[in-house]
Amino acid sequence: MSIPLRSFSVAAYPRMSLASNSGDITGLKKLFHTYSGAVSLLFIPVAIICFVFSKEMVLFLGGADYSDSVPLLVSVFRIFIVYSVILPLDRFTGVALDSINRPKSIFTK
Repeated sequence: MSIPLRSFSVAAYPRMSLASNSGDITGLKKLFHTYSGAVSLLFIPVAIICFVFSKEMVLFLGGADYSDSVPLLVSVFRIFIVYSVILPLDRFTGVALDSINRPKSIFTK
C-alpha cells in the first residue's frame, strides 16, 4: 500500500507547493482535502477486505507452520490494517507541511 500512496503524494507535492508559493491557502487546503480524501477512499475497501479475511491471509502468507500462533498474528496484522487507513492522512499532512516550508512541524508530527 506504500507504493500507491507514495505515487499520489509525489503527484500532489508540486501542486501544493505551487499553491503555497502563490499564497493560495484556500487552494492548498482544497488540494490537501482532495488528495487525502481520495486516497483514503481507495484504501478503506482494501483495508476492510484485509481485516475481514485476515486469518485466511495470514495462513496463506505464512503457511501451515504458523497455524499454532494464528490468533496473535491475526491481531498484529489487524493493527497494521488500522494503521494503513490512517496512513494517507499522515502522509499528506507531511506533504502539506513540507510545501508550506515547516520542517520543524513535520518533525513534531
